[in-house]
Amino acid sequence: MAKNKWYSFHQNNSGGYFQEPAIEVYVEASSAEKANDRATSILGLYFGGQGDCGCCGDRWYPAFRDDNVVDEPSILDGDSYYDQRAKADKIPRAIKLPAKAKKPTVIKVKKSK
Repeated sequence: MAKNKWYSFHQNNSGGYFQEPAIEVYVEASSAEKANDRATSILGLYFGGQGDCGCCGDRWYPAFRDDNVVDEPSILDGDSYYDQRAKADKIPRAIKLPAKAKKPTVIKVKKSK
């Protein structure tokens, strides 16, 4: 059995705004394919542009192999653009979906030293 990894999905602000579930999404799964499946079926992410802005590009892109793997889902303060946009668009900055979970949890910003 493959060891679970955290796959990251970063939302493109297609059309000039961000939408739910969050700007950054982390899904724990044993493969990119399974992470993509969980991201779409549980969190509502979609791939392929389904109605996104033609000039801005797709809102979400699928995980591919291990290109989107991170050690631990976290966000550091200091990226004020995404913090401000999350607040303006009334969505979390980042969420994570552990392997056995059916609902995501919000990731709190870690203060840098």
